[in-house]
Amino acid sequence: MTGSELSERPSQVTVAIRLYMAVIAIGVIQAVMLALRHIEVRSPDLLIASKLAIYALSFFLLYRVGQGDNWARWLMAAILIVAIPLASLPTLQSFTHYPLYGLLEIVSIALYVGATMLLFGTRASTWFVDSK
Repeated sequence: MTGSELSERPSQVTVAIRLYMAVIAIGVIQAVMLALRHIEVRSPDLLIASKLAIYALSFFLLYRVGQGDNWARWLMAAILIVAIPLASLPTLQSFTHYPLYGLLEIVSIALYVGATMLLFGTRASTWFVDSK
């Protein structure tokens, strides 16, 4: 690859960022669903504050991924590894009680896995390693 090709972000990275943004959008929808489902039982303030912090961190990581920071790419992969057993499996276990919420979780996982695979593809990996 020439120097100009290395400086241009591969389309795989751009698509991955868009997929991650879709995951965030699904997360917002799920947070609203969860808050509405539990609003009579408890205040959603902590849920909203924690989700805002998570989304702010996610946007920062996506910005860093878009800038070619390899550490951000690896952190996105680590988040996937941690999130599946901690967040996704309990949601999937309650799928029969809340099918729409569970379906959104399955779509979210699929998008996240697909985005992470794109970030670790050959062209994207070369760009991350060579861009800095």
